[in-house]
Amino acid sequence: MLKPNQLLLAGVSSSTITERAQVKSCFRSMQLGGIRRIILQLLFVGCSFVSLSLAQTLPNHPNVVIILADDLGYGDVSFNGCPDYLTPNIDSLATNGVRFPSGYVTHPFCSPSRAALLTGRYQQRFGHENQPEQDDNNTILGLPTGELVLPQMLKPAGYVCGAIGKWHLGTAQNLRPMQRGFDEFFGFLTGESPYVSAPVFRNNTSVTESAYLTDAFTREAVSFINRHATQPFFLFLSPDLLSERQWGGSCRFYAK
Repeated sequence: MLKPNQLLLAGVSSSTITERAQVKSCFRSMQLGGIRRIILQLLFVGCSFVSLSLAQTLPNHPNVVIILADDLGYGDVSFNGCPDYLTPNIDSLATNGVRFPSGYVTHPFCSPSRAALLTGRYQQRFGHENQPEQDDNNTILGLPTGELVLPQMLKPAGYVCGAIGKWHLGTAQNLRPMQRGFDEFFGFLTGESPYVSAPVFRNNTSVTESAYLTDAFTREAVSFINRHATQPFFLFLSPDLLSERQWGGSCRFYAK
């Protein structure tokens, strides 16, 4: 290897030597940076597996109930200052639970917001910014099957998972709740439904509900909780009550 003074004699300037040394040093830094990134990624993956393992082995799993209300505004509940009526049961959940006053939905309408909630990812990241049309034969018109949803994450930890109410994430067979990790489903697949003599699905079987639909959803939610009281459960309850006036909603709900 030539020494610096020999390089000068060979016609290589000191500035060239300095530049090459800087490039070599930069290359080494890039190598070290890449190694650090790989190590950090491996540590992250390792921690993820440890977290999943702990979730599967912890003896006490909290039950999880998500109630998703269509068209519910910030000021439509009394704990947020609604002056027109009281919502004591919802207020009780807020008082005795945890409130997230700065937690916002990711989209202003139904299906994309649901998709983000169940996946934990912005819907734009997987191309679900619009309402899917009903097409039972279109196997890609809905929440993409490559996206993991909450029941698929919770079931390995021993949870039984149920979905009740409005689905609106695809109507093709492969996009329905039972095919996306839920153990039980009672509700409708599209974005809307009548409230009297409603055509609904119980799991994968089409049935006609004789009760008023909001009452039926409540009945099924209570039944799910009671039947699985001795095991950890996840319930996704999505009634369509607040959108129901245009679909023949019961006057008794508006009289309260």
